[in-house]
Amino acid sequence: QPQLVIIGDDNAINLLAPRISAHGTPVVYLGMNGNPRRTNLYGLKNMTGVLERPLMKRNIREMGELVPHARQALVLFDGSEVSMTAIDEEFRGRNSLMLGPITVDIRLLSNFESWQQSVLQAKAQGYDMIFIGLYHTLRDVQGLYIEPEQVASWTGEKTPLPLFSFWDFTVGPKQACGGLVMSGAIQGDAAATLAEAILAGQSAHALPPRTASRGDYWFSHAALSRWNLQLPADMARQAQWTD
Repeated sequence: QPQLVIIGDDNAINLLAPRISAHGTPVVYLGMNGNPRRTNLYGLKNMTGVLERPLMKRNIREMGELVPHARQALVLFDGSEVSMTAIDEEFRGRNSLMLGPITVDIRLLSNFESWQQSVLQAKAQGYDMIFIGLYHTLRDVQGLYIEPEQVASWTGEKTPLPLFSFWDFTVGPKQACGGLVMSGAIQGDAAATLAEAILAGQSAHALPPRTASRGDYWFSHAALSRWNLQLPADMARQAQWTD
């Protein structure tokens, strides 16, 4: 008989939140990429939460200014429901678009071999930079699960182009250079604020869903140096560093 339940990730939220709230238990969700109005959560009175809205388009535009003469960017995600929801929210389901002078191609991949080929062939296919999103459901050709850490480290080691990210957990000396990224800590802090208010007596219904901070600049000195990239002064002043 918990006083409140906190749930993270679109899959868990959509599967469990209505069931839990049906018993009258307040629910706070976080890390939700989807739109509550398009799900079975809409209208449930004892539920509120934190929406996750990575600024992917702004990230691509700004990181494109770091890479000399960047004109083509490749964006890689796994084929999970969470990835598809994030892409749909930010890019309206399109797999190719223009962001200023940069042509952006988006690929949703279900297996690690396809991911590896996309990375290794990116430079030969005319891309100037790679962005990686979520890669937590990739499997090999035998259907065996690939650990996310293996995907991130392999991609960071083998990329033939500057590598950027949408989430902070991919930034590091041997991984992505950085980007305007989302942080799980920011999501958790916002969810905790809602939970405290509910436990203090406020109704979840009176606390509308909110969007946490839209991102922070996170970078790796070593990864930037590898590609001889320099941050503009204003971005460097705001940046947080992993090394």
